[in-house]
Amino acid sequence: MEIYHGLATCLFRMNNLQEAEKVVQEALRRRRANPNRLLVDLAALLAISTGNYSDAKGYIDQLRRMKADADYHHRLATLLNKQNNSYEALHHAEMAMQGPRRRFEVEATYIDTLIEVGDFGRADNLLTSLDRRGRFGRENKDVRVGLRCKLYLRQGMWREAEETCQSLEEKGNPVHIGLRKETLEQKIVDATISPGARAAAKEELATLTGATSVGQIPAIIEDEESEVTDDL
Repeated sequence: MEIYHGLATCLFRMNNLQEAEKVVQEALRRRRANPNRLLVDLAALLAISTGNYSDAKGYIDQLRRMKADADYHHRLATLLNKQNNSYEALHHAEMAMQGPRRRFEVEATYIDTLIEVGDFGRADNLLTSLDRRGRFGRENKDVRVGLRCKLYLRQGMWREAEETCQSLEEKGNPVHIGLRKETLEQKIVDATISPGARAAAKEELATLTGATSVGQIPAIIEDEESEVTDDL
């Protein structure tokens, strides 16, 4: 089961969701009589990532029946955030934080949820604490940097977000591209930047959004211009 989980996790991080799903389903079939909670949790994450919310809810309910309380609350918070229901997600993210062993992902989801509900002070304190700890390792650096960028952007601090996002290692990640788009959108409507900088931002945003010309940038931007295992 460790091999299945490790392989599926690698495939997921490589954004090869279809192959990751195959590996997880094979592992779940082999452990049908005695399911492993981390594999069920990974199956829920994959379902959420592919927009299959019905299957995700089924896996999450299975975690509840397995009495894997921290995993249940954490994954339900993940699902609710994805469904733009962050205020309800906050309760479950807080419950997950009370678990006996706190995974990096649990803390990251809690911080992300706090940002979504606008509790920037608490999110900043927790993110700073997370940054200071070395035990989570380099592999989670981009997640921490991305959260910091998102925190800045939700407060309209595009300059700080732009500077922070420079340290992202995988700038082509879909989430990070989304952060860059949001940064450019805020930059374009900032009346204090130069016409040249605004034009360059528009060109880059047009490229990221797949527009064939600056004139095809979403109208809202133009309008605003006028007025973010061991357990195995």
